[in-house]
Amino acid sequence: MPERSDGRRSARLRLGAVVLLCAVVAGVGASWYLSARDAGQPEAPGDPWFAGYVDVTAAPTYAFEAASDGAGQDVVLSFVVAAAPDRCEPSWGSAATLDEAAGSLDLDRRIARLRAQGHDAVVSFGGQAGTELGDACASAGELEDAYAAVVERYGLTTVDLDLEGDALGDAAATARRAEAVAALQSARRAAGQDLAVWLTLPVEPDGLTPEGTAAVAAFLAAGVDLAGVNAMTMNFGAEGAMSDLARRALESLHRQLGTLYAQADPRHGPAALWRKVGATPMIGQNDVAGDVFGLSDARALNAYARERGLGRMSMWSLNRDRACSGDDAATSAASAACSGVDQGDERFASLLAAGFTGRPGG
Repeated sequence: MPERSDGRRSARLRLGAVVLLCAVVAGVGASWYLSARDAGQPEAPGDPWFAGYVDVTAAPTYAFEAASDGAGQDVVLSFVVAAAPDRCEPSWGSAATLDEAAGSLDLDRRIARLRAQGHDAVVSFGGQAGTELGDACASAGELEDAYAAVVERYGLTTVDLDLEGDALGDAAATARRAEAVAALQSARRAAGQDLAVWLTLPVEPDGLTPEGTAAVAAFLAAGVDLAGVNAMTMNFGAEGAMSDLARRALESLHRQLGTLYAQADPRHGPAALWRKVGATPMIGQNDVAGDVFGLSDARALNAYARERGLGRMSMWSLNRDRACSGDDAATSAASAACSGVDQGDERFASLLAAGFTGRPGG
């Protein structure tokens, strides 16, 4: 018995060594494969960047062109929607056409002043309120013209399509958007002008909703070169710290993009796909009463995003990046003009922007 036991032990040790060697070889092979695949794959142009959203038509007006806190100088101006539900004309929040915004909001000159300081503006189409242009325009050609009018007026290199609610659930409108954006992107490139396109979509801790997944698939199938998918890491209504829920959502989104790109463009490796992931928390008090994204959440999410190599960080919104006071301080509802949490001298923009040194559009 002892000899047989020793023999089995020796055999197990030899077998274990072989298994370990195979695992090491397989691991090295897998690591080499992933590294080689990533090394030759396209990534979002430029370094990872930060830009906070600005609600252009909100009161009081946020002077994005005069911000002096050192963070959030690149901005995502929101939201361009249809002038009316049946009117295929871009407007700012259905409140002002592009021409009207040049006067009442002084928007054209404010964007010019921002750029004169070395910063840039992205424009976001869609959002929660109003009618997204894809729903108002009857054809992909009309929609392309509407998008192009905004891109050309403001000299944009990056656009953001914030799709949620009814706009995200309409499959026909999604197809029109995908076709229109693909045509616009192609026309811009033919003229020697790249156009980076981000989809901003709602997420749950398990990642994109089925409608969001379908939207990404539709854009890829239409031939749109997506700069990335920006996750709205907010309003989860689930147990746990907001930064933890955001991390879960982003990990899930990354896996989903792996599946989507495996079908549409299998050249992308894991690291390249992280560059196509963005995160946008709603700072402070969210629309869901129990969801509060605090300063510690901002630090944690920023550290995670830098570790993973996310291509983009944003936040909703720069208008809200201050503590509430007066009547606002006593409410637990989300305010359009303040965060609803005690910030002291700190700013969410500074915490979330740390380490994101790139520029929109590269």
